[in-house]
Amino acid sequence: MSEFAQGLQLSVWGLLVTFVSLGVLALLMVFLRELFNEKSSADPEPADSQDDLSIYWEELRIKAAGIAVSVATLQSDRKHSANLGALLESPLAKSRIQRSHNE
Repeated sequence: MSEFAQGLQLSVWGLLVTFVSLGVLALLMVFLRELFNEKSSADPEPADSQDDLSIYWEELRIKAAGIAVSVATLQSDRKHSANLGALLESPLAKSRIQRSHNE
C-alpha cells in the first residue's frame, strides 16, 4: 500500500471514529434527558399575566441598558482612537515616555 493510500485510509478512519463518537454522545444525552426528565403530576398554577409583563419589562430594561453601555463605549473608543497620534505628541505624553525610559 502506498503512503498516499495509507494516509487517506488513516484520515477516513479518524473521521469515522470522530463522528461515531459524536453520535454515541448525542444518543447518550437524549437517553439521560429522558431518564432524568422531571415531570410533575400536579398541574402548575397559571401564572399571573401582570407578573409576566413586569418580568418582561425588567428584562427589556436590562437589555436596553446593556446596549446603551455598549454604544457609549464604542463611541468613546472611536473618539480616543482617532486622536491617538495627537495624544502621543502632547508634551505630557512625551514626558511620561521619557520617564519610563529613564527608569
